[in-house]
Amino acid sequence: MSKLLINSNIHNNKNSTKKRNIEIDIIKGFACISVVYIHCSAPHFVGNLLIVINRYAVPFFFFTSGYYFLNFDLQITNIRIINKIKHLFILLRRAGLFYFIFCIIFNKIKYKSWSIIAFTKQLINKKNIKRFIILNTPFLYLHMWFVLALLYCYLFMLLFNNINSKIITSSFFLYFFAIFGIIGYHLLAEFGNISLIRLFKESLGIKISIHILFIF
Repeated sequence: MSKLLINSNIHNNKNSTKKRNIEIDIIKGFACISVVYIHCSAPHFVGNLLIVINRYAVPFFFFTSGYYFLNFDLQITNIRIINKIKHLFILLRRAGLFYFIFCIIFNKIKYKSWSIIAFTKQLINKKNIKRFIILNTPFLYLHMWFVLALLYCYLFMLLFNNINSKIITSSFFLYFFAIFGIIGYHLLAEFGNISLIRLFKESLGIKISIHILFIF
């Protein structure tokens, strides 16, 4: 694992660019397949077991994004975080434009009387705005939640990076939250109707898929 991480940090001087890490790209390829698999229906015990195993994929993508935060000195700087945030906004803008056009064409073909004005009024309401802000849940095409969750993580990294605290920078703090995130993600994904989540649903008045919340 250490060899895999070191490969992408080899450089000749401070102005050199990071080399592409082929090993991580290969794992990403398998993780993409795993993401597709966990959204498929899998009957019987073996199928459900495979879904649980393949849930490694989403945390892996988050860990990879966190790893590439580091510069050549293995440090996280405000400039790097801001550049990452700008990059995400570019992705969101392009994806938003693509799905805006796709949504219009798809619905116009499927429904002759479809109106974009009526559709927009139905889509943008107080409940959906609340879910968007609190749970980073997109108004439409929910698979975009990952990019929004990553954006929230980057914003919090910008905050933490400016807190001069030994607690924030300690290895124990980082390892604790890594383990907490993995366990929390899996438990909430598998037991999404536990009483605590029902309490959140009732208090906020919105449907919550809390395992996609960025903090987990």
